[in-house]
Formats: sequence, structure tokens, C-alpha cells
Amino acid sequence: MIDPCQELLLNQYRNTDKCTENDPSTLWVLDENSDYLTRNLRNDKNSLYVTNRWDIHTQLNQHGNFSDYDLTAYRELDTVFFRLCKEKAVVHHIINQSFSALKLGGQLILAGEKNEGVKTYEKKAKALFGSSEIKKSKNTYLVVLTKTQSDHAENLLDDQDYCTLREIDGLANYQCYSKPGIFGWNKIDQGSKLLLEQFESHTQIITKEEKQSLSVLDLGCGWGYLSLSLHQLGFAHIDATDNNAAAVNALTATAKENNLAFSVWADHCAESTDKQYDLILCNPPFHKGFDHSYPLTDTFLKALKRLIKHNGKVFLVANQFIPVEKFGQSYFKTIQTLTTENGFKVLVLAN
Repeated sequence: MIDPCQELLLNQYRNTDKCTENDPSTLWVLDENSDYLTRNLRNDKNSLYVTNRWDIHTQLNQHGNFSDYDLTAYRELDTVFFRLCKEKAVVHHIINQSFSALKLGGQLILAGEKNEGVKTYEKKAKALFGSSEIKKSKNTYLVVLTKTQSDHAENLLDDQDYCTLREIDGLANYQCYSKPGIFGWNKIDQGSKLLLEQFESHTQIITKEEKQSLSVLDLGCGWGYLSLSLHQLGFAHIDATDNNAAAVNALTATAKENNLAFSVWADHCAESTDKQYDLILCNPPFHKGFDHSYPLTDTFLKALKRLIKHNGKVFLVANQFIPVEKFGQSYFKTIQTLTTENGFKVLVLAN
């Protein structure tokens, strides 16, 4: 299904004058909502991109970079395109950074639906940029903000100091860092908490010595609650990976601050490693952007099959309505439900 917001942006781009491949001055800000854009921009060499998603970065290997929406390297751009995301602090940050990156007369072009706050963003950003135009197409809005003033710092939007990692009350005895833009950035996710409780209950027979030798993967680590909890339980060999740049930066900082020998890297379902693990904990993002994504469920299960050792176990938490059991039959011999509570279910998958 094509997201009409992405389609609006792409049509707007196709109707504008494009720069040459040698001197692109159009920037796309791409995130988890950008599948349709990514497919259509894959062979486009007339624009730049910034993305916080590793899977998008690997698909777009021209004129771009993977970062936590760092636009500071860009100046005197003609156009920035962005499909609104769910996190308000992220949207405010991108609006502010786009203003700095655009030349006078340059344009930030946003697309979003009414219930995503697009009209509110347009009103706030107009005070910063100086000029705006809003176009409606059914329930979708295209906002064209034109930079007609060069310095109005007092009109910058409140981005909650987005660029800065901040210490959170994450886990006792650890200094934990996180920031807006990471799933559940300032709390312990209830699904992950339930997953850990079940994992701890069903691995009590593992001895202290065994914990020193077993390899464990936190797939989709977020700010690191599961990885830190595993360390607290005595596991010594912990790897953690996430598709999101902010999550990887946060857990890397936490590991450094606490002198933890975690291996943390950016990846999509750990595609870059051939390593197999004794144990995997996973709280997968079965939402992609604003919608549920059943193909993403299958992608994670396929990855888990590849990453787990023959005699290893995967502990996974999901919303109760996600048919993990149905998808998982193709990849695992046994799928056991350990518990169902508060809309979640915890499963253990094995071969």
C-alpha cells in the first residue's frame, strides 16, 4: 500500500527543477515511514539524503549518510523533503536544522495527515521560515515552507534538546543514556519487562559458569534495557544491534560509561554478521512507521532462524494479535507460549 504522503512528496520533487549529479542541492530526510520513497530514490543521483535507519542507508548508497538526523554538514541547500514522523521532538529538530541548511529562498517541503499534527507544524514553522503554503489532498497535506528571513532564533521550535543524550532512570546500578527518537526512550517498555521476567524464570538452571561462556544477542536493542539486564544477570558475552542510529549511539554511550564490554552496532536484523548465538532476546518493532507490518514480522523470524545455534533458544515478546506462531512455523520446530499478559505474549522458539 502506497503512503499518500510519500507520493505527494515524490510528485512535488518530480515537478521541480533538479540539480546535476555533480552538484545536488536537494536533501531527503528519510526514516521508517519512507519505504516508498526509498524504492523510488534508489537510482536517483540528483539528490542527497540523511537517514537514521540502517536498512535505508544500505539501499541508498549515493550522496548520503547514516546519522541521528545530523544536518549540520549541509549548507545552502535549495530544498529539503520530509515526511512527518510520530515523535514531535524529531519533527521540531528537523524543521530547525532544515532552516539552517537551506539558503535564503530555499524550501522545506513537509507532508503529513491532519491527525499527525501537520497543520500545527505548519503554523509553528511559518514563524521561523517567514512564508508557507499548505495544500490539501483528501486527508493529506503538503506544506511548502520558504526561507524568507535569515536569522530568527527566537522562533526555533522546541526540540527538547534533541541532539543531546540524557541520563535516564533506566536500571539500578547503571548510568543509562537515551533521548527522544528511541522507542520508549525514557521508560522501561512493558513488553521488554515481561520478556525479561520470563527469560529469567526459564533460565534459572543456567549456572554462573555457563553464563560466562554463553553468547547472547539483544536484537533490536533500543536504549539497552535488555542488554543491561542480561549483564546484571551475569551473562558475559552480550552483543546488541539496532536499526536506529539514536539507539546505537545511546547504548554505546551507556556501555562506555559503565565500562561494559558490549559489542554494539547499527544493522538491520543483524544482517552483517555470520555469528550464531546460544540465546537471543528480541522485542521486535512489529510496527513500521504508523502501521503494523506483517512482512517485518517475517523478516525478523527469518533472521532469528539464521542467528540462533541449532540447540539455542529465542525469547521473543509480541502483541497478542501478531500471528508469530503462524509465521514462525516455517522457521522453527517448536514455538512455546510462556505467558500472555496485558496484551503481550512471550514465546520461546527453538529447533
